[in-house]
Amino acid sequence: MPVLLTNNAETTLNTAINASETALVVADGSVFPTPSTDQYFYATLVSQQGTLEIVKVTARSGNILTVTRGAESTTPNGFAVGTRVEARVTAASVSDVFAAPTINNFTGTGSQVDFTLSVTPTSENYTMVYIDGVYQQKNGYSVSGTTLTFSEAPPLNSGIEVMTLRY
Repeated sequence: MPVLLTNNAETTLNTAINASETALVVADGSVFPTPSTDQYFYATLVSQQGTLEIVKVTARSGNILTVTRGAESTTPNGFAVGTRVEARVTAASVSDVFAAPTINNFTGTGSQVDFTLSVTPTSENYTMVYIDGVYQQKNGYSVSGTTLTFSEAPPLNSGIEVMTLRY
């Protein structure tokens, strides 16, 4: 799952930032998730004057959030100490959760059992595999990273379609 969602996570900036800073020092980072590889969450900065900026948080180490500024067409701004930092549901987070699946197509060789996917599924439960249009049960293959391994090689010239859901 690339986008992380959490309830009621809110803290404040511990140090002021300018419009180009990509590290936010907050009072309590523990209220937010800790993204791993390819994961992120969105946070909104809210000044006392009502200025808003959405940032994409790609890492958290203690009270330091690594961010991409100006997400979702918001404008990067300077923010003072005490500015609210809130994990909120945003348009992009909803869109990211319900993103279209990734489709990989392969052709069976009659002997090949390993196929390389273009994305890393969260687990086998987030994959649907078809050989010549016939759904394959989960016990007929396994997934490790981007490698899909069949327990038996698909037949020669068979069409293999792998649908990977993003959430």
